[in-house]
Amino acid sequence: MAVGGSIGHLLALEYALKPVLAVLGATDIAHSVYIIDKQIIRLEDGSFAIEEDAIHRLEVELKKIQHIVAVN
Repeated sequence: MAVGGSIGHLLALEYALKPVLAVLGATDIAHSVYIIDKQIIRLEDGSFAIEEDAIHRLEVELKKIQHIVAVN
């Protein structure tokens, strides 16, 4: 997961992070989830809220990771 300021950096995870993980020996690399900082809202009490679309994409990928861990 990564948070960025614009959609222009969407592929940074694919082209920068995944090759590094592969070189380090990662065998199961999950799909990345890129969230634009505008999808994270700072609330008045200092906490944060994440837009539903971003939460849904995170939950989908977390379920995949849970499945990989359970199988291994």
